[in-house]
Amino acid sequence: MTQVIGFSAMADRKTLLLGDMNSSPAQGDPTPEIITPYKQFTAAQYVDIWDLRPGNVPGYTCCQDENLQNRKPSLEERIDMIFAVDDPENTKKIRVIGDNASTKTDPGHGFLWFSDHASVSATLQF
Repeated sequence: MTQVIGFSAMADRKTLLLGDMNSSPAQGDPTPEIITPYKQFTAAQYVDIWDLRPGNVPGYTCCQDENLQNRKPSLEERIDMIFAVDDPENTKKIRVIGDNASTKTDPGHGFLWFSDHASVSATLQF
């Protein structure tokens, strides 16, 4: 996976990888032959942008109830991430967004979330 990203990256541009990685920093490898995506990226020296955030905030992004009607957040894992190939010179506003329910409700259905995942947002300077 990291070879494909490295091959397609342009040498004169910074490369960011964003999305649902389906693995967390805390998750172990399922078998010795299968390495989680998170561990593959960090082994390839990709920078987990969340780790540059001050404080010890868990940054959970997954997963709300399937029907998106839970009133309280049920986020328990950090699997949505931003990775950078190069270490940014400056980072700001690294945060989880979408971890608060919509202020609108759907009549007859209750409180709604925009997605079963929250996401990570950051301002990066290279």
